[in-house]
Amino acid sequence: MIRDLSKVQDLVKNFYNSRAEIQKMQNDKQKEFKVGWENVRKREKTRTKTSFYDKYKAKLENGNIDKFSTRDFMYFFRDTANSVGIKYVIANIKKDMRVYKLLKERGYTNEEIYNMIRFLFLSEQDYLDKKTLQPTILLSGWCNKIYQDSQDWVNNEYVPTKKKKFSQREWNKEVNNNDYEVSIGEWDF
Repeated sequence: MIRDLSKVQDLVKNFYNSRAEIQKMQNDKQKEFKVGWENVRKREKTRTKTSFYDKYKAKLENGNIDKFSTRDFMYFFRDTANSVGIKYVIANIKKDMRVYKLLKERGYTNEEIYNMIRFLFLSEQDYLDKKTLQPTILLSGWCNKIYQDSQDWVNNEYVPTKKKKFSQREWNKEVNNNDYEVSIGEWDF
């Protein structure tokens, strides 16, 4: 039986040794590959990150209005409003971008849209309240008037309605009751 005990001890020793080797191999593999952010392959920085707003500013400074996107017009509307002291916050970016997309589909060029936005805030127009203007005004019934007035404004021919002089109409004169006599039968009034 003692022999058997030594065999059992040898078996247990071999088992523990093999188990230790397996553990060592697993530890070596874990050292090679760890799960986590430190082993994620980093992307090479070949391009610089620029925001949409920075790209818009570059286009505006270079005068590339023909290359304006719908997002650029949205930023231009906000910046133009802010330049005259009106705080405009872009509440729904997709809705505002859709306005400019529809304007382009209706045949307006980038330059025309640019001039209409500038006209709304920088001119002396007095028929729309500048504090409550939204980009959707360009799709409303005011669109034709805004377009025509912005074209006049660009050509220095625009005259605000408060400066226009209207001719006096004859029917505005006061009428004297003594000028007219009405006679009915025998009585005169």
